[in-house]
Amino acid sequence: MKPTAEELRTFSDLIESILEGARVRESRLSSALPFSFRYGNTQADMTNWERTISTEKSAIATSYHVLWTDPATRLRVSWDVVSFARYPAIEYVLHLTNSGNTDSLLIEKLMALDLCVAVSADEAVFLHTSLGGTSVLN
Repeated sequence: MKPTAEELRTFSDLIESILEGARVRESRLSSALPFSFRYGNTQADMTNWERTISTEKSAIATSYHVLWTDPATRLRVSWDVVSFARYPAIEYVLHLTNSGNTDSLLIEKLMALDLCVAVSADEAVFLHTSLGGTSVLN
């Protein structure tokens, strides 16, 4: 099933909201980021962390590299995201790196996908999935 123009627009708005982080405007998202973790016995809040974003666009996809650094402990959270031009889909990888001079605080309960998207009761919802690859012995 080919995604509609409205689906692509809505998805693009969601990606924009996610990339805006703590400055999320009116959005259908339950939180600013689609992932979460506990850091030092409390829910990680990266709103006051240093943040950089780099973008690389091609005809088929846009790649984003978002890097947050905790100014106190130097923990780095790197989020590499690929958003596809023709499909309302993303793929991403999280990397956590201790760039400080001491052991990091305890990192636990890392949820690579922790997200709710609000929809109205009369709104049609479509979940597009991918079958992925197959692996067979030669």
